[in-house]
Amino acid sequence: MAAITARANGMDSFVRMPPTGYWQVTQCLEAGAGGVMGAQIRSADHAREFNSWCRFAPQGVRGLNMGGRDADYTHKPLAKFAEDANRDVFVAIQIETLGALEDADAIAAIEGVDLLFIGPADLSLVLGVVGQFHHDKLWEAIDRVAKACKKHGKHWGCVAPDGPFAERAVELGCRMPTIGNEMHVLRRGIASLQSAYGKVFERTT
Repeated sequence: MAAITARANGMDSFVRMPPTGYWQVTQCLEAGAGGVMGAQIRSADHAREFNSWCRFAPQGVRGLNMGGRDADYTHKPLAKFAEDANRDVFVAIQIETLGALEDADAIAAIEGVDLLFIGPADLSLVLGVVGQFHHDKLWEAIDRVAKACKKHGKHWGCVAPDGPFAERAVELGCRMPTIGNEMHVLRRGIASLQSAYGKVFERTT
């Protein structure tokens, strides 16, 4: 529903998902999402497998189904559908495990992978500095991913826990700093209301 709503308003979308099976990738793409992002990828081979689920032969192993939104509900000719889908699908790989970090250069080199996306919470956890988003150990890892992307002409993104983190990431070449989600907006909105109506909150709690 979210993918259809986005397309109806001239926007695209992609889905973050566990890399558990090609059928889940297919479901997201047939529903109208423009791409997918594999979470908890463990290695370059794992990333290659995920990437193969996103494309039709000869680039991948995805099965053809003309009944989805991506094939315009059977209105797009089969050959054009396969060609367009293989060209246009957006594939991102999350770098949030030690294996993916070790293979960052090889993952960035994979043809068809468009974006590497750093998850700093999980990455800080496996690096032994959980929640320390400005720790040198974490930024050494981020710099490693940034250099791999620059080498292979790929973009990278990240969740940015705060403003200074986002600024530093952008300086390193990040083109997709994610600055929050609906829960962050809700919490900050409530905090703003509490600040604006402080005395009212104090009297009613």
